[in-house]
Amino acid sequence: MREIWPVLREQLHKHGLPALTLNIYGADMPARFSDYACDDIRIHGYVENLDDIFHTTRISIAPLRYGAGLKGKLATSFGYGVPVVGSKIAFEGVNTSTRSLCCTPSQDPMDYAEKIIALYYDEGLWGRISSDIHEYALRNYSYQSAKEKLSAILESIA
Repeated sequence: MREIWPVLREQLHKHGLPALTLNIYGADMPARFSDYACDDIRIHGYVENLDDIFHTTRISIAPLRYGAGLKGKLATSFGYGVPVVGSKIAFEGVNTSTRSLCCTPSQDPMDYAEKIIALYYDEGLWGRISSDIHEYALRNYSYQSAKEKLSAILESIA
C-alpha cells in the first residue's frame, strides 16, 4: 500500500487509464490497516465466503518477501482462475507456463505496476493466464488430483 499502490496510481494516470480499487481481505487484520482506507483502497477484513470475493476479482496481488513452498493465497486464487501478480517468493513451488507473465523480476514497485496494468487491461493476456492457472490448480490441487495421486502411492506399496 505504501510502495506499490502509489506507483501504480502514477502509472495509471500517466497512461490515461481509469483508477483501480484495491480490496484487502483477511482475518485478524492489524488495526493500523484501517489507516490506508481511501477512495481506491477498501479494507474488508474477514469474509465468510470466498466465492463472493473471487467471482468479482480480476487480479490478486502477492508481494511476499518471505515464506517457503506453495502459498495458499496463490493456490486459492488459481482455483478460481484469478491471476496473481507476485514476487519470486510468492511463486515458489509454482510451475505454470504463464508464471513469467505474473512473477515480478524484483521487489521494485514499478515491476508490480507494469504487470498489474498489463494483466488488468489486456483481455487476451488475462484470459490466457486465467485459463492456464485454473487448469494448473485442477491438475495439482483439486480433490480429484489428490485422490489419483494417493491411489497411485497406495497401489505402489501394495
